Amino acid sequence: MSPLRQKRFLTRGIAIAVFGMRILFPIIIVAIIGKINPFSAFQLALTDPNHYAQILTSSRIVIAGFGGTFLFMVALKFFLDAEKENHWIAIIEKSLQKIGQLKSAEILLTLFLILGISQIVPSDQAQSFIIASLRGIIIYSLVEGLAGLLNKPSTALQTVAKS
Repeated sequence: MSPLRQKRFLTRGIAIAVFGMRILFPIIIVAIIGKINPFSAFQLALTDPNHYAQILTSSRIVIAGFGGTFLFMVALKFFLDAEKENHWIAIIEKSLQKIGQLKSAEILLTLFLILGISQIVPSDQAQSFIIASLRGIIIYSLVEGLAGLLNKPSTALQTVAKS
């Protein structure tokens, strides 16, 4: 990346990480879990932080299921990448690369993990955990699919490049 693009990437990335994940995302979670609109959730955060925290804390299993699954899939994509040449811990990562040759290995490993964890969480919350985790897989798959589509050069550009 050029220095300008690096600066834009870092600036926007930090802004999204700070504003999105620390402010906007919790407000959206409280709005969904509390069945209120996002503006009311924001107002609740400002005027009644204890109730806001209670709603947010009550959804920890759902957040852990969704977020943990999504981030686990991101990590597996990195560690199971069969084409990766640079390794942090070569002995482990080379073994993981072999597993990565199996199509949909990330999804299979994640589903096994979800099943295992669902046996540990309190039984009254297991269904919520599983559903949130499956939503994490779905969103991850959609993001990856969209990224794949956006990274493919369009046929019009390929035609121009060939001529």
